[in-house]
Amino acid sequence: QFPAWALTLALYIEGGIRSVEIGSVMFRGGQGNEQQQKQDESAEESGECRDEKKCHSDDDDDGSSSLSSLELVRLAFPRRVYTQSHVDYVAEVLQYVNSIKDSIRGVSIVEAAPVLPHFTVKMAMVVDNGESVLG
Repeated sequence: QFPAWALTLALYIEGGIRSVEIGSVMFRGGQGNEQQQKQDESAEESGECRDEKKCHSDDDDDGSSSLSSLELVRLAFPRRVYTQSHVDYVAEVLQYVNSIKDSIRGVSIVEAAPVLPHFTVKMAMVVDNGESVLG
């Protein structure tokens, strides 16, 4: 469910704080990409895919997608740009997001590029019943 992405979205929605995910999407090429999986299956069926590794570049050797061992979020504070009140605001938003953490369900990938997917990824929010909804 990509928890780092869910946190970055919560920070932006709740406080307008921009941050970046450093984890599964950035380093693994966006597992869960339903459109890419369909394209892979289509290529296999049509015989276009002669090399299994190329068709399933996001899969491990056993054919299952793996997630990054760490899901991190990066906040950057340029020197001499933000005041203490800016930092205090970020701390307040982080505390608030922490207080509503049980309501944050995560996101799923709808579409992602095979290279640098975190720049162009399209995601859907996951709701309580586990289904994805486009936001």
